[in-house]
Formats: sequence, structure tokens, C-alpha cells
Amino acid sequence: MSLRDFRKNIEFLPEETHLVYKDNVMMNVLFLQDVHRKVGVQMQVAKEVSDDLLNTDFTGTIEPSEVPFPAESIEVYFEDPELPSCVLSHINIARVRKLLPNTKIVGDPEECYAILTQCKRGNETPTPSAHKPVGSFFIFIAPDKQHWNEFVTSAIMHIQQDSEAFSQEENDSLRELTVLALKVLIFATTPVCKTTPIGRKQMHHGGKPEVNGRPKTPSNTIQYMPKVVRVAAPNSSGERHEFRGRCGVIRWYRHERFVNRRGSWDYIAPIKDPVTGQYPKQKTIKVIKT
Repeated sequence: MSLRDFRKNIEFLPEETHLVYKDNVMMNVLFLQDVHRKVGVQMQVAKEVSDDLLNTDFTGTIEPSEVPFPAESIEVYFEDPELPSCVLSHINIARVRKLLPNTKIVGDPEECYAILTQCKRGNETPTPSAHKPVGSFFIFIAPDKQHWNEFVTSAIMHIQQDSEAFSQEENDSLRELTVLALKVLIFATTPVCKTTPIGRKQMHHGGKPEVNGRPKTPSNTIQYMPKVVRVAAPNSSGERHEFRGRCGVIRWYRHERFVNRRGSWDYIAPIKDPVTGQYPKQKTIKVIKT
């Protein structure tokens, strides 16, 4: 299984009053979709950006829970036709109880993290309504930062699906999609990102409201700022250094010596080798905490 096995557009089921019970996967799907209808936003990611982020590894000592969420629920829609969409959530439970007063949440968590996507293959599991989704929903809900960090860093494997148990390959594919979406959130906070609010006419054709029941939420494009091309100066011998591409870097400024940048992210994009047209062979990109 790969990212291509997930659907380009998640199917949003009809809104209705319901209860959310622990380990009831379809109810949790409805819960996350209802939250998205109330407080969600959409990010439409340019193909150039997703190409680079796919070649920038999310590694190192950074904790995934430190990644900033611009809203409690975010649909990440990739303009690349080969990449699926997903909904990332970081939900304040007390706030949601007020927004969805008819929804019962088991336990007393303060927050939860989640990712929701959908597979292309069929599904025979009935929903609480007469509506039948066209593919299995894949979902992971973490009740706290620790479980979220462990999931993203491959420390735990339990992911919910609305039919049979997941295979290791399916676990890895959903985790890969989660990491890519988190890298989009990081990229959106960096100086090289241009975030532009868009209306329906400017949206990518597949990412518009009402496609597969998608609600109308605020939408922004995620793309690069215009690039400044600099020509390398000759060295002392009069020769120019042959540029053969570079790997990307995601950096988190933590140390107090960074007066202006402390508590912020920086992103340096990978650049393809101008000779081969390929990214550098070394694709393990360090996430640096400075």
C-alpha cells in the first residue's frame, strides 16, 4: 500500500446528531467531520511545495506536538493529483463540548490529536445513517501529546480502521501521510511560504466545497514566495563552484540566544541537481534544534 491508495478527496458524510463512543470508529469519523464543519480550514498545497517536502525528511529530536496548528481542524489538500487529502486535528475538548453539545465524549481528555483520510477500496461497514461511504476511513486519534508523538515517530502501531485490522504496510502509509501533512504546517510558518486566501473560483478544481460533501470553510494556498536567484561568485583561482543541488533543512529555534527567531521555524528547501535533474542522493535531512 502507498499514498496513491488513499482517496484524492475525503467523503464528508451527512451531518447529524450522534454520540461518540470509545473504539467506535465510524462515530469518531463523524465527530472529526463535525468539528471540521464548525472550525475547520483548508490548505491547498502547490505541487512544487509538496515535491520538495517529500524530499525533506522529518527526523531528529523534534517532537511532533510542537508543530503549530493554525486551526483546530485542517484539511490538507495537495494539488499534486497523485497525493491524497487528509484532515489533521488538534482539538480543545472543552471548546468542542460547547460547539457540539449533543455529542458525548467518553473520558475527560483536555485535548486530542487526530488524522483522518479515506482509502479507495470499497467498504461494507454501515454508518449510523443510510449513507454508505465509498471507501474505508483510516483514522488515528491520540488523547494526548505523548501518544501523538509516539504515533508519528513510529513508536506505536495502533490505528483504527472501520473494518479489519491494519497491516504494517497500511500503518506505514498513514504515518507517511501524517508526516507530510505536518511538514506542510511547518512550511506555512516559514519566511519562504506565501499563504494566500482564495475563493471558490481560485481553488484547485478538485478541492472546492461540495465535492464529495466537503463543507465550505476558509481556504488558503500554500506556495513559495518568489525566489531570488543568485549567481555564485568566482573563487580566488577564478573558477566557479559547480553547484550540484542540496538537501533541505527544517530548523526550530529554541535557544535564548536567538532573540528574534526564538520559538519559530525555518525551512531551507532542497534543490535538484541542475545536471541530472534529480534531488541529491543523500535524502536524510536533519531537523535541527538550535
